[in-house]
Amino acid sequence: MKRRLKKRIKYAIATALLKAYVAVLELTSNRITIGQKIIDEMISKQQPCILCFWHQHIVTCVYYLLDWQKQGMKTGFLISPSGDGALAAKIFVKHGVTLISGSSGRSGAQTMRKVYMAIKRDGLSPVATPDGPRGPIYDFKPGPLLLASMTGAPIVPIAASSSRYWQFNSWDKFILPKWFSKFVLVVGKPVYIEQGLPTKELRPKCAQLSEILMGIKRQSVEILENQNK
Repeated sequence: MKRRLKKRIKYAIATALLKAYVAVLELTSNRITIGQKIIDEMISKQQPCILCFWHQHIVTCVYYLLDWQKQGMKTGFLISPSGDGALAAKIFVKHGVTLISGSSGRSGAQTMRKVYMAIKRDGLSPVATPDGPRGPIYDFKPGPLLLASMTGAPIVPIAASSSRYWQFNSWDKFILPKWFSKFVLVVGKPVYIEQGLPTKELRPKCAQLSEILMGIKRQSVEILENQNK
């Protein structure tokens, strides 16, 4: 009983702090988006896509994704049934985001089917961090490629940078933007994967997608540096 109460208090405090952090971030940040037309087109056509970015950019990218949700994009988040997943769920649900319960590390086939149905049946655009949940950093795993091949939904690569941030000593070098920051988010061109992608082509395709993500990551940093000159 005491343990449950402690968990509830912990999650309540964490949720309140995160809400306050996001609210101040929204008030004090200056944002630039490159490639917004790609997102606008997806929304206008009601075209599901697989939104793909590196794990270290979760906070910055999700910050933008919640705005796209308001504009009409039906986003889906894979949430683990763990305590951390439950905390995230409470925050996302209030923004109208659809949650997909599962874990990329466990029951992979079952989780893949859930995400497949979310795309094909519900028209959701799931979020994918191809080097998550445990890394190695920038190691593009085949999950998003397989989903794109199975569903026909394009992979939309995304990268972000901010002028002021904390960087954690975690496997992904996690980035938490500071208040009063400038943000640059770059949306790359949609990548379509052929149906029935042969297994032998998975590794080269993963390398190709990894290079695309690294390329737009560098682009976001360059744009930000030019803005600060």
